[in-house]
Amino acid sequence: MSSVAIQLRDVFANVLKIAASDIVDGTSPQDVATWDSLATVVLIGEIETHFSIQFDFDEMLEFENFGSIANLVEKKFVAA
Repeated sequence: MSSVAIQLRDVFANVLKIAASDIVDGTSPQDVATWDSLATVVLIGEIETHFSIQFDFDEMLEFENFGSIANLVEKKFVAA
């Protein structure tokens, strides 16, 4: 797991109040009881702040699970 993915996993764990070790690429809102629409908004804000990046609306529509978000964050963070 890359350093970006490790940092992102910690952000997820803090926002969703779950153990970082429980977060894998396929982890999605269907798998985590605390991952609702409000948690998604908080996650987006925390990710943007932590990595100093911004998502546009179309990118947010691609958020399916931890892995898809991690891939997008990696691309944006490297490009920043």
